[in-house]
Amino acid sequence: MTFDTKSILSTPLMGGGMSTAQSIENLQKQSEKLQTGESVGVEDPKVKKAATQFEALLLQQMMKSMWSTVNTKDSLLGSKDEDTYRDMLNQALSESIAGGQGIGIKGIIAKELGKGK
Repeated sequence: MTFDTKSILSTPLMGGGMSTAQSIENLQKQSEKLQTGESVGVEDPKVKKAATQFEALLLQQMMKSMWSTVNTKDSLLGSKDEDTYRDMLNQALSESIAGGQGIGIKGIIAKELGKGK
């Protein structure tokens, strides 16, 4: 049995009249808008900045928890200095990730913060 991908992708989902490819494209666009806060009409740069900072903080805490599971006592450099530099690396990575596309939290936070306006 062979499948024709064009016919599969052009098949409407659940009778909605929209093909699978169109549905996927729409979901991707909505996801991008939500991540940037665009879909909720968040125009205030202070709200976007606060949401980005919150996402960076969340990512930093996630990385800190991840590193707490790694045994560094027997490592070559296992010292307080290594911990300090690892925390600095985590902070820089978190800010970089949140400043870019992020993980999707900042769009949700921006939406919630934008409700009060």
